[in-house]
Amino acid sequence: MKRLPATPRQSDAPLNLHIPSDGLVDLNFKVEPLLRQRFKMEAVRRGMSNKEFFTACFQVYMDTYPSDAEIVELREPTTEQRSRRIKLRKERAARIAKIRGRRE
Repeated sequence: MKRLPATPRQSDAPLNLHIPSDGLVDLNFKVEPLLRQRFKMEAVRRGMSNKEFFTACFQVYMDTYPSDAEIVELREPTTEQRSRRIKLRKERAARIAKIRGRRE
C-alpha cells in the first residue's frame, strides 16, 4: 500500500486562503454561452465592467422585486470586532504551529 506524502510545512501553504485587502471575493456560476455573450456585450455598450453591470442589475432586481424576508442591514465590522478577529487568528496560528512543532 502506497503511503501518503508528508503534510506540507506551514511555510509551503498557499498564501491565497484569505479575503483580499480590497474586500472582494469570487462569485462563480455557469450560464448559457448566449447569455454570457449578451451580458458582456451589454456591459461594454454601457461602458461598465462586468462587475459593475452585475451589481447594477442586482440592485435594479432587488428594488423591483423586494424580498419578503426581513431586511437585514449589512455593516462593516467595528474596530473592536476587527481587533478580536485578528487576535483569534493569531492565537489559532500559534496553536497550529505548536501542534506542527510536536509532529516534526
